[in-house]
Amino acid sequence: MKNYSNREIKWLVEEREAIESAKGTHSDYAISLICKSADFSIALTRMSKVEREAVLLCGMLELSTRTAGKLVGVSKDTMNRRYKRGLISLARYLNNAV
Repeated sequence: MKNYSNREIKWLVEEREAIESAKGTHSDYAISLICKSADFSIALTRMSKVEREAVLLCGMLELSTRTAGKLVGVSKDTMNRRYKRGLISLARYLNNAV
């Protein structure tokens, strides 16, 4: 796991449908996506619960920070900070910085 740009990380979080649809094909692109998806899954397990929660709710499920915050009992500003920190943590884990 290394050399993921911020753009790729955000894409991995927010475009899970594209990754899932590529799993049935055998192109180099699909294989690359599957490997990135596996890296992403491993990185998620290493994140703190609150950051993982924010990445899953705001990034993958595309809930607003207000809605996600209500679900977990925090303000939209707190959820926004957690999401941003989560993306930073994800980048560190994906790029082996931690």
